[in-house]
Amino acid sequence: MRKIAFFIFLAVFAGCRKPQAPPPAPSKEELSGGLDLWMSTYLKETKIGHNHLQVIPTSSGFRVQEDGYMSLAMMGVPKEITSQLTAECDSAFRMKRMTFAMKTGDQHMIVEGTVSGDRLFLSVDDGSGKMIQREVVWRENTFLPQTWASALAYGKAPMGLIWLYDPSTFSLDSARVEYKGDTTVDYMGQSVKASKYTSVFMGAITGFYLYRGRIIRETYPMDLSFVEEGREKALAEESGPPLDLLRTFSIQPEGKPVSRKAKLIKYRLRNLEGNLDLELLGVQDLLERGNGFVIVEVSSVDPRTQAKKLSQGLPDSLRRLYTAPTSFMQADDPRIKQIADSITRGITGEADKAEAILRWVFSYLDKRATVTVPSAREVLDMRYGDCNEHSILYGALARAAGIPTVVLAGLVWQEGRFYYHAWNASYVDGMWVGVDPIAGEFPASCGHIILKIGEIERQSEIIPVVGKLRIEVLEVK
Repeated sequence: MRKIAFFIFLAVFAGCRKPQAPPPAPSKEELSGGLDLWMSTYLKETKIGHNHLQVIPTSSGFRVQEDGYMSLAMMGVPKEITSQLTAECDSAFRMKRMTFAMKTGDQHMIVEGTVSGDRLFLSVDDGSGKMIQREVVWRENTFLPQTWASALAYGKAPMGLIWLYDPSTFSLDSARVEYKGDTTVDYMGQSVKASKYTSVFMGAITGFYLYRGRIIRETYPMDLSFVEEGREKALAEESGPPLDLLRTFSIQPEGKPVSRKAKLIKYRLRNLEGNLDLELLGVQDLLERGNGFVIVEVSSVDPRTQAKKLSQGLPDSLRRLYTAPTSFMQADDPRIKQIADSITRGITGEADKAEAILRWVFSYLDKRATVTVPSAREVLDMRYGDCNEHSILYGALARAAGIPTVVLAGLVWQEGRFYYHAWNASYVDGMWVGVDPIAGEFPASCGHIILKIGEIERQSEIIPVVGKLRIEVLEVK
């Protein structure tokens, strides 16, 4: 569960000093019966759930099992998320096969994977009735976050460069882990000396605290932590209403007031970290990069009003890339192609086609807070969702209509604050144009700030800035 959506980073620290030698592995007596950890989950010191990790010795290695639960609110709507993972590993915790399931009330997703040679072959049941097949390069030192954590407890985790694959976001990236020495930690009502490991994965720094072969604490970005407290306390429900995730991490901007009618807004962004995409020609331009800040300029331009276009055209290679189907934007699905053809029939202009698709998606989907890993086929059947569902369906339909389109992740201004958000950009009439299907905006307003271009595999890279980013509005025209 610790690896779901916004809370998923087991990572690796790239230190510049000489690494210390890790402590010796725990004794056989300490881990003779396997590992059984009950951990409470805290977000900003509020308990939001629990996590149960088991490592069971088998004749060929280990079975790693993890069950998790979180209770949150989104836009005031309570949401419960459960997950289950089973991974069969060899004696070095190298995974051979896995099953991962996530149930949110909006979606029941099941992922099954088998490692064969240097490939992980995945079958994903996203609830749409059709299986999604994926293939991932599987290097020798590749782990799931759960299997690496288990290897750490057993003293078998490699230090230095590794690779991590997260089945809940389908993201794979390199990571570097380092032992940081001993530190004093509160554990079960007493102070103990624990071995500390730090890591960085996609820019997110994580801490692991090991005591007598047990992971007693994990710390993540966004003030998220997992604390071993025993089964009874971990399962105990927190009193009071659930924490509202979107409101908790929204940002109050400084400077000038934002206007939805503005055609251009300049922002100063502070505390940026990680691998971000801060520029998309004609939609958001990076004007300045300084010490600890950047200045970006966001434009809201309808190409049908532009006498002069902003670019020389999209190269054929990029046009093919941005109109191709993806695992979750199934632009080649017969039903999606039929709907796209129906929406755009008789319309000649590219911008007019894009806006027609936007209007159709806006009308077709009910606006409802949702926790899913959305696919366009499933969203068609659900007929509701939030920004993620709207953007993935619009993207699939636009690509099916031959309109180059990408998914954007970042922030949107709403009622005086900036909230994390997903929307789109389409290349029409010689320029990129922001498109916000859930707001019905074509072009999207200047109250949108891009942090990342791409679907769920890449959106995880904004995690390091969540809870830290500061926004100042410099100019509004």
